[in-house]
Amino acid sequence: MTIFNYPLPKLCLAVIFGILCYNGKDIAMTIVFGALLLGVSILGLSYFYKRDKNIHFSFCCLLVAFISGFSTAAIHDPARQITHYKNIISDNMAVVHGVVSDRLRPGIMAERYYLQIEGIDTVKAVGKLLLYVKDAETRKLQTGERIAFRSEIKPIRKPLNPGQFDYATYLSHKKVFASASVNRDELIRIGSNKKDIFYYADRLRNTIDNRLSKSNLKKEELAVLNALILGQQQDISKDILTDYQFAGAVHILSVSGLHVGFLMLFLRFLFNLLPQSKFNRFLALISTLMILWLFAVVAGLSASVVRSVVMFSFLSLALYSNRDYSGFHGLFISMLLILWVEPDFLYDAGFQLSYLALLAILWFQPILNKIWKPKNVMLRNMRDLASVSIAAQLGTLPLSLYYFHQFPGLFLITNLVIIPAVGIIMAIGSLTVVWAIFSAVPEAIIWLTQNSIGFLNKTIRLIASIDSARFTEIFFPASLLIVAYIFLLFMVWWLEKPKRFKLMLGLSSLVVFQIVLITDLAEDSNKEELIVFHSSRKSILAEWQGSNVIFYADSCVPPNLLSDYSKLHQRLSTTIRTIPNCLISGKSKILIIDSLGNYPTYPKPDILLITGSPKINIDRMLEKLRPYQLIVDGGNYPGFVKNAKQSCRKQKIPFHATAEKGSFMLSF
Repeated sequence: MTIFNYPLPKLCLAVIFGILCYNGKDIAMTIVFGALLLGVSILGLSYFYKRDKNIHFSFCCLLVAFISGFSTAAIHDPARQITHYKNIISDNMAVVHGVVSDRLRPGIMAERYYLQIEGIDTVKAVGKLLLYVKDAETRKLQTGERIAFRSEIKPIRKPLNPGQFDYATYLSHKKVFASASVNRDELIRIGSNKKDIFYYADRLRNTIDNRLSKSNLKKEELAVLNALILGQQQDISKDILTDYQFAGAVHILSVSGLHVGFLMLFLRFLFNLLPQSKFNRFLALISTLMILWLFAVVAGLSASVVRSVVMFSFLSLALYSNRDYSGFHGLFISMLLILWVEPDFLYDAGFQLSYLALLAILWFQPILNKIWKPKNVMLRNMRDLASVSIAAQLGTLPLSLYYFHQFPGLFLITNLVIIPAVGIIMAIGSLTVVWAIFSAVPEAIIWLTQNSIGFLNKTIRLIASIDSARFTEIFFPASLLIVAYIFLLFMVWWLEKPKRFKLMLGLSSLVVFQIVLITDLAEDSNKEELIVFHSSRKSILAEWQGSNVIFYADSCVPPNLLSDYSKLHQRLSTTIRTIPNCLISGKSKILIIDSLGNYPTYPKPDILLITGSPKINIDRMLEKLRPYQLIVDGGNYPGFVKNAKQSCRKQKIPFHATAEKGSFMLSF
């Protein structure tokens, strides 16, 4: 494959494998650094004494890259910091003080922030905490604000139901391992604000937001403007976000290469107006780099923003020195630098999709452009835009299906219609934002911004409303993800320079994909499973038999729970029934005791499910029924769950509380 003729892709893969292999392993840092030093020494010896034997030098390079990935992951592991709050917190209430580092999308009941801890009680501590602030409508916390409060620090909860988003794992890769919840009036401001570059970036964003909020710009359009220009998505409503997802245009709302590219072109245009002296060219370079990185800070330094700014920084340097710029080199060098500085970016979905999309564009688009070569300039531009969209979609499709289990069928139409308009909208939006930094924005510009973003939202909503072009709850496990990318690699390799054996490899990988899919579907269809879900103040069970699933509920089944479970399996035929008192699933007899507290003493159940916190003597009931397993679901009060747990411990009966351990699953 052409791409693997370069050494950088191989080095990147070695670093990635090193980061993945670390995974929190308890290895002394002296051993890690010793291995790195030994690897570098061997690499040096191989370079000076065995340059003619390329295989030795190449192997040493890959080994050092692997160890460097492992080392940087170990260095950035918070668990290795003695003062990290993970090594300090207990189950008791604690006084926490720290600095607000970022505001997140608000939750249903509270505002959410990241807090950089500076101390717990009287002990110095470090680490990032997720902070929930209730009743926070009066004033939002600002980045850099120092606060103190008394609260219990709790670990982030693992998902309680199958298919649910694993928020704990997601946050752990952002070095957030615990949360605290307080009321707004329980927060105390302490000391002066921490005035770093992020503090001033937040103040700049707030100045812009406040001035635009006082104008006639509607809330919906202002939220999209903040996402388009400033990379802040916190205030975008779920309905708008869903429309962009279903239309295949959600990448527009995430500041990435498209946005940084527009900024770069604008800066190039401005600096080209200056006389092209050596000093002016150097001034243009420094100014461009500073503006790009300031923009990255203002946009929040997300993985996709950092990737784009690093790559365009290399492009700026290449243009200044009049050297050829290789997109592949820029891509892989930026990846290496970013992963060495922040290895946890590797687990960021935005980072993965951003690099895959760009790699696919650089690799696939030239191949797609060979299919049709129109002479008309307009047709050629449309061809280029379509080929970029198709290449990016092909490169990210397997990973998108694995993460999101949905596919926007009209993505190509969306990009052909929207991308040309986005350039104009971003120019108008940038003018509006820059004007808002210095003074109130004139009504004419506000009107133009309002209508241009309104047009964008309406177009997206129209495309998203076509249900027949939207595919959701797609069954796509990890096994299919791996085989799908193998198939794509072989097919692109064949398209680069067609040969029979390459085509055979591609077709063979397609056959393997089909075999894996059929095997997974066959395993699904032969499974029988009983699930007791966790749902607050509700009781929900499911009996899965092959392609059929029966939900038992005392009220409606939440749509999210239904879709989360469905996307883990092939298309299921779903039936919803009321909860019976007795249920036989497989060879197990399940007795369900509800709030009435009535139960038969014969036959003896294998599994006993209690819901609704019935007023019964738990000890006496367990003595009469002697079940093999007791389950209490989310429909019980915490006090009842505690008493049931104590009774089971006394009588040595296995106990499962869905509020603590998540859903109960029994396979037959």
